[in-house]
Amino acid sequence: MNRANIDGRTIEDGDYVIVDRDVQTPRDNDVIVSVIDDMANIKRFKADPNNNCILLLADSTRSFRPIYIHEEDPFTISGRVIQVIKKPSN
Repeated sequence: MNRANIDGRTIEDGDYVIVDRDVQTPRDNDVIVSVIDDMANIKRFKADPNNNCILLLADSTRSFRPIYIHEEDPFTISGRVIQVIKKPSN
């Protein structure tokens, strides 16, 4: 499960996120929505200029390896997550 924290609110199953689509060049540690191979995901952005790539890190309850994005990889940034709206309770 995603556990990214935005302004003190953790993203959990059933929550909604508000995405600022104007942010196409995120800063390190921004939580972004990206599209890789036609699959959307929410990951933490980290630039790695030493290796000329981008790392996408999972804030998760499980251990996932980073995703390495290189210049030639098909990759789109849809925007930066700016707010979490919690799932309404029943």
